[in-house]
Amino acid sequence: MDRELFEVEERIFALLVIRLDGLIQRRTPVRNVSAGPVQGIARLRFSDGATILVRSHKPGTSAAVVSAILRGRSVLLESWDWHEDGLMLTLSIPGAVRRRTSLHRVILLGADQPD
Repeated sequence: MDRELFEVEERIFALLVIRLDGLIQRRTPVRNVSAGPVQGIARLRFSDGATILVRSHKPGTSAAVVSAILRGRSVLLESWDWHEDGLMLTLSIPGAVRRRTSLHRVILLGADQPD
């Protein structure tokens, strides 16, 4: 049973990685950030309808992303990499400070369905 569960989780993450790569390649922006189903979890919604659950790697990440969206800035998924805490996503906000790109890291918890 444990082996079967591991294989299912492995397949789910493989599909998520394919989806993430597509978001990066197409430069699909995050259009909305909302509270997730549990405190400390955020729901990121991309313009193509993709929705994922994340938690901040450092305090304030979600607030910075929300602030950028409210000010009309693009928030893009730049990259992802494996980290000891899980799959780490790097979000970029071009031109956020003195025309420099601001980078923010979040930990992917999994896919979610839009409301």
